[in-house]
Amino acid sequence: MNKKKIAALMAAICVCMSTAAGVSAEEQTETAQPDTLATDEASYQALVMVDEGTCGNSATWKLFTNGDLVISDTGRMTDYALHTSPFYKYRDTIKVVYINGVTSIGDYAFADCYAITDVSLPDTVRSIGKYAFNNCQLLENTDIPESVTVIDDFAFENCVSLTTVSIPDAVTRIGKSAFENDYSLQSVKLPSNLLTIDERAFYNCSSLKGIDIPDGTTTIGAWSFYDCSNMAYANIPDSVRTIGVHAFDGCSSLKQLTIPAGISYIDEGVFANCSGIEAVTIPENIDSIGYEAFRDCSRLKYLDLSSGVTSIANNAFTGDPLVHIHIPNGTIADDYKGLGDLPQNSKFYYPLNKSGYCYDITCPLGMPARTDATVDYTINKTDTGTTAVLTSDDPHVRIYYTLDNRSTLTTDDPSIPNGGTVDFGYYYGSVYVRAYDDGAWGPVTRIIIDKPYVAQPTYSATHVFGGRLVTFSCPDPNVEIYYEIGTSATTLKSKHVKPGTTVYIDVPGKYSLYCRSYKNGAWSDAVAKYGFNNIKIVTPRVVKAKGDDKYRIFCNDLDSFIIYTTDGTTPEIRHGVDSKLHVVNGRIALGSDNKWSNDCYVTVPKGKEIRAIAVRSGLVDSDVVLYST
Repeated sequence: MNKKKIAALMAAICVCMSTAAGVSAEEQTETAQPDTLATDEASYQALVMVDEGTCGNSATWKLFTNGDLVISDTGRMTDYALHTSPFYKYRDTIKVVYINGVTSIGDYAFADCYAITDVSLPDTVRSIGKYAFNNCQLLENTDIPESVTVIDDFAFENCVSLTTVSIPDAVTRIGKSAFENDYSLQSVKLPSNLLTIDERAFYNCSSLKGIDIPDGTTTIGAWSFYDCSNMAYANIPDSVRTIGVHAFDGCSSLKQLTIPAGISYIDEGVFANCSGIEAVTIPENIDSIGYEAFRDCSRLKYLDLSSGVTSIANNAFTGDPLVHIHIPNGTIADDYKGLGDLPQNSKFYYPLNKSGYCYDITCPLGMPARTDATVDYTINKTDTGTTAVLTSDDPHVRIYYTLDNRSTLTTDDPSIPNGGTVDFGYYYGSVYVRAYDDGAWGPVTRIIIDKPYVAQPTYSATHVFGGRLVTFSCPDPNVEIYYEIGTSATTLKSKHVKPGTTVYIDVPGKYSLYCRSYKNGAWSDAVAKYGFNNIKIVTPRVVKAKGDDKYRIFCNDLDSFIIYTTDGTTPEIRHGVDSKLHVVNGRIALGSDNKWSNDCYVTVPKGKEIRAIAVRSGLVDSDVVLYST
C-alpha cells in the first residue's frame, strides 16, 4: 500500500476518533458505514468505532465497522497465548490492519484472524513474534519493512493467499515453520545477512518457483523446503555447512543440483523424490551419503562418486534408474554394487584412462582383471600400536586382510583401498593380505607383527608413620600403572595410577608391592615385585604414678613416641600423601620439655580405660596396651 496514502488515512482516522466519542449509541447505529477505508477526511466522519483497547504498555487499538483495525502509539505489543489476543473475537471482522509506531508484533497477535487481507507495518517494527499472523488465510499482501530483524517461529504459517515475500537484509534467521503451508507463495527474496533457515521454514510452499540462498548462509534446516513441488532451481552457496534431513524432499521440478562444497555428508532423505534431477556429482568433501538421500529420483541416470565417499547408507538410491556411475581410481565396481540399493545393472566407469589395467571413461568394467597383483607393506610402530601401509602396483585393486592366522581370504574379510593404512593397535602375530580386482585374487602375502613394547614401572618409597609413601614412575608417561599390595599378585585390575603419582601404603609387617604397566590393550612384559619388611615397635606400658588419678605411659624404644586415648577408642596416626602428619585418633604424648615423647604422665579419672601405642617412622605401630583406672 502507498505510504502517502497510509499517512493520509491515519490522519483521517485520528479525526474520526476525536469525533466518534461524541456520537451516541443510537446515532452510531443510524450512521452510514462504508465497505472500504475512506480516502478523505469527510468520509471518515461517517465511520463508527466498534471497540477499542490496549495491546501493550502504551499501544492502543481501535476497530471500525468497515473492518479497519488501527494500532498506534509506541513500544512493544503484548505477547499473547493462543486465542487470548483481543483481536481473536473479531477474527471474522478485521480486514485491513494499520500499525503505527509500535516496535514489535506480539506472539499470536493476529493468529486465526482469517479475514485479514492486508497489513501495513511501519518502519518502527523490529520483530514479528511467534504465530503473529498464523492462519491468516486471506492475507495477500504485507510489506515487511527493512527495520525488521526477527521473524520468529510460525509467524506466517498457513497464510495460504500470500504470493510474494521480501525479507529484510537485517534478518539472520528465518524461524521454524515461518512460512509453512503458504502454498500460494511464488517468490521469496532472502536477506543478504541470512545465517539460518530453520526447520520447515518453507514446508509445502508448493507454488514457489525457485530459491536463491545468499552466500554466508550456514544452515538449511530439516524439511525446510519439503514438497516445494514447483521449485525449478535452488542455488545453494558453498558457505552452507549443514543441510537437514528431507530438506529438499519432494522438490519434483528441480532440474539441476549443485551440492555445496561446505558440507561433509548428505543427510537422510535430503533430495528424495526430486524426480526432475538427471545427474548428480558428489564433491570430494562428502564422506557419506545418508539413508534414502536420493530415493525415488525417477530420472536420475548419471552419478559421479568422489574418492571421499566412504559410506553409502541403505536405500540411498532406491527407485533410481542409474545406468552410468563414475567411480574414482583405486576402487572397484564390487565396492559399490549393492550399496545404497544402487541398481545391479548399473555400469561403472573409471574417470581416467591408464594403459594396461585401467579403463577408459567410455569403457565399462567388464574387461578381464589382473591376477598377479602383489601386495607390499610398510610397518610403522607408534605409541598407540602398529600400523601398516598396504600397496600394490595395480592402482585399482582392493587389499583384503585377516588377523586370525588364516591365509584363506574372502570378500567378507576387512579391506582397504590400494595405498590405505591398517591400524592393528596392539595386535601381534601373523597378518595375511591379498589383492583383489573384479573377481580375481593375487597371491597371499604374510606379514609378521611383533609384540608391542610397554615400559616397565619403577617406584621410590619414603618411610612415614604407619607405612610408606610410594611414588610410581615409568619411562613412558602415557601408561597406566596397576598395583596390588599383599603376599601374591592375585589381580592387577583394580588399583591404577598415572606415572608420577604418590600413594600411601599402610599394610604392616612383611609384604610385597606388585605393579605392571598397561597401555592400549597391552601389558608390560612381567609383573614387577618389590618387597617390604617392616619391624614392629615394642608395646608401651602404663603404670600408676604418685598422686590422685596420675599415670605414667612409657616405651623402652627411646626413638618412638606415644599416642593414647582415654575414651575407649583405639589410638592411630597416619601420614597423608602430602607428607603432612595426620593424627587420626588420640593425643600425642608430650614430655616435660613439651616435645613429643616416649614417656609421659597423664591424669585420668577412675573408671576410664587408657589405650596407648608407640609409633616411629619406618616401623610398624606397636600393639595397643590397655589399662583400666
